[in-house]
Order: sequence, then C-alpha cells, then structure tokens
Amino acid sequence: MRFRTAGTSQTGRIPAELRPLVRDLQAIADGDLTVQIDGGSSAAGQAIAAAAGRVVDDLRHVLTDVTAGKEALGTGWREVNDVAWSMLETSETTASRANTAATTANEVSDSMHRIAAATEELAATIREVASHASLASSVATDVTVQVVAANGTVGQLQSASREIQKIVDLISSIASQTHLLALNATIEAARAGDAGLGFTVVAGEVKALAAQTSTATTNVTRSVGSIQTGSAAAAEVMNAVTDTISRVSDNQSAIAAAVEQQTATTHEIGRNTALAAQGSASLASNVQDLVAAVRATAYAGAQARTVAGELAELESSLDAVLGRYTFIPVERAEAVAERISVATTADGVVTIQNDVFGTGLYELSYGEHWRHSKVTIESDGTDSYCGIPDDFVTLRFRGRQVRFYGMVEANHGIGAITLDGGPEVLVDEYGASRDSRMLWESPLLNDGEHTLSLRATGLMNPKSRYIWTTVDRFEVTL
Repeated sequence: MRFRTAGTSQTGRIPAELRPLVRDLQAIADGDLTVQIDGGSSAAGQAIAAAAGRVVDDLRHVLTDVTAGKEALGTGWREVNDVAWSMLETSETTASRANTAATTANEVSDSMHRIAAATEELAATIREVASHASLASSVATDVTVQVVAANGTVGQLQSASREIQKIVDLISSIASQTHLLALNATIEAARAGDAGLGFTVVAGEVKALAAQTSTATTNVTRSVGSIQTGSAAAAEVMNAVTDTISRVSDNQSAIAAAVEQQTATTHEIGRNTALAAQGSASLASNVQDLVAAVRATAYAGAQARTVAGELAELESSLDAVLGRYTFIPVERAEAVAERISVATTADGVVTIQNDVFGTGLYELSYGEHWRHSKVTIESDGTDSYCGIPDDFVTLRFRGRQVRFYGMVEANHGIGAITLDGGPEVLVDEYGASRDSRMLWESPLLNDGEHTLSLRATGLMNPKSRYIWTTVDRFEVTL
C-alpha cells in the first residue's frame, strides 16, 4: 500500500511529525532505496523508520545478490548459447558426413560380399586348373617314360645294325676269297685242258655266286648304313624330344605347385574377404548408430539453444525487476571477491593444484581449449581437461623432482609429457573407475629452472570411450 502526500484531504489526516516519514516511505515504495528515512521526533516515527531501514537494508542485500546472479546468468547463458551453436553446427555437419559414410560403408559392404563371391568362384577355377595341370604333368611323365623306352629301342637297333655290318663285312670277305678261289680254279682248269672242263664249269658257278654275294653284301651294307644313319637321327630326335618333354614336365610341375600355392592364397583371400565383408556390414551398422547419436547431439544442441533463450528471457525479467529500484550495491567480500589459488608447500613438497593459473614459477599456463571444472558430481575435487589434440598446459618450477597426477576414468585418453624439451613420454589416463592417480614421475633433476609440458594427443586406450586429457595436480620436491 502506498501513501500519498499530495492532496489536502489525505495530507490533513497525517500528523505533521510523520509527514517526512511518509514521504521517505513513498520514495522507497517507488523504488528509491538510497533515501535516508526520517522518523521525525516521535517515538513511533523513529521505530517505524528503524524497521523500514532494516527492510531496505535487507532488500539491498537481496538486490545485490540478484544483480550478481543476473550477471552470472548473463555470462552463463551466452556461453551456453555459443556452445550450443557450436554443438549444433558441428553435429549437423558431422551427421551429414556420417550419413555419407554410412552410405559408403553399405556400398563397401555390398562390394566386399561380391568380391567374396568372386573370390570363391576364382578359387574353384584355380582348383580346376590345378587338376588339369597335375594331369598334364602326369601325362608328360608317362610320355617321357615312353620316349626313354623308344630311345632304348633305337639304341638296340643301332647296336643290331652294327652287328649286321660285322656279319656283312665277313660275308663280303668270304665272297672276295671265293671270287679269288674261282679265278684260281679257272686258271688251273685251263692248264688241265680237257680234263679240267668240268672243274671250269664249277669254277664259273662259284665265280658267279661270289659276284652275286658281293652285290648282295653291297646292297646289305648300303641298307645297314641307311639304318644306322636313320637310327642315329632318330636317337638325336628322341633325345631332343626327351629333353623337351622333361622341360615340359618340369614346367607342368612348377605350374601345378604354383597353382596349388595360388589355391591356398586365394582361399586365404576369400576367407579374409568374407571376414572383411562381415566387418564392413558391422561398420555400416555402427555408422548408422553414429548418425543417430550425432543427430541426438544436434537435437541436444537445439535444446540447449532453447534453454539459453529462456535464460536470456529470465535475465531480461531480472533486469526489469532491478530496473524498478535505485540502490547502492552492498560491498560484500563474498559477493565480489574472486577465489585465487596458489601453490602450497609442506614438508619440502610444493603442490600445484589444477586451478593455480599463471605464467610464473609453480603456476599452470593452459592453452585456449582447456576447461576447468569447479565441482564434479563425484565430489572428488576439481580438475582441468582438454579434448583438442596438440593443446598444452605448461609448468615452470625449481626442484629436484616433479610428479604428475591425473584423473583416470573410462572416457579418458592419453597425454604426452615433455620435460625441458626432451622426448615425449605417453601417460595413459584410462581407468575402469574415476580416481586421482600419479601417472608420471621424473628422474632426479639438476639445480635450476625446469619446464614441463603436458600435451593432449587425441589418442586413447583401446578400452577407453574418449580422449580427454586431465590435470589434477603436480608435486615438486624441493
């Protein structure tokens, strides 16, 4: 209820000593919390002024808290909106690409099944070729045996023809001697005169027989020579045929062995192709699931934008409420002071928690993509985390040894530590349950300043679900 000081009728009803109080209360009711309430000289007026002052003071505290909350809300909903936009755009792009990948994966799956079928047909064809090659090799072996036998027969023919030649030579020698004997008999018969006429006839017959024998042996010699020449040529041809068939047999054996090897290889290819076909089908299914998950993420991003819009409206409503009042905010340390964390030292060990920010000694300098949780659902303290590969956090320190503690969990990945520019050492932050754990310890160090860097690698343990790299704290032994 508001009092009005204007107007004769109402002014006349208010005692004069209370009119300043009414005026100040009216100003407060209109939203001006800067007025100093004048209770007048009456005890009642002063009591009312004191009570109203306490109400105004409490209201100033409330409005100060509301102002701080409104500012935090404004910052929060803008960050939510930015993240939601980024999530939405990334999810929509990823969903489009994943959908294309799903189509490609299905095509690959179909192709792999066709390749598996074709490989099986090829394996059957190669097995048939192997059978024919083996048969050809067997036939070549049989022919080789037969040619070797024929070659032996030709050799026997050559040997027999040489024996015949010897006999022919003997007959030819006998014919020559018989011819000479017939000639001597003719001479002796001529000396004997009429007494040798009968012997002359015999000698003529022997001479004629010797001449026929000589002619026959000449013909036989010619024939035996032809047989020997033909046999020698046949032997050469048989040897050439044997060599050729031997090479053919060797080639057929090599072909059969190669085809057998190819059969085994093709069978292995077919088996692997079948497995790949099954894997590609599973891949296609997984990509489809990924598409659905990414679309759900895009939906969540859209919902987050809606929530950001609602928070923006709430901020506007708070602005409207605060706009009704004129007041001086209460300067309370808990309302304006920021928490500043520093490294702590105990028993010769400096502990640098994840929220000790800075670029000096015993301070952590984070890259732009690191985020810092102020509270966790598990209520196990704070940590800092990054999922963008190749972003760093750097620590400068002096000490004899340094240790790194990270949060292990089922969705954490692998980080890489570098000390004073030396080689990187990988640290695996995967764990079946969430826990703070020492993941790396340096050797003893020389005196002087040192620099340690932790890099988010984007790698992960095969059992892990994601690639988060985290920082819980560092400890430096002085």
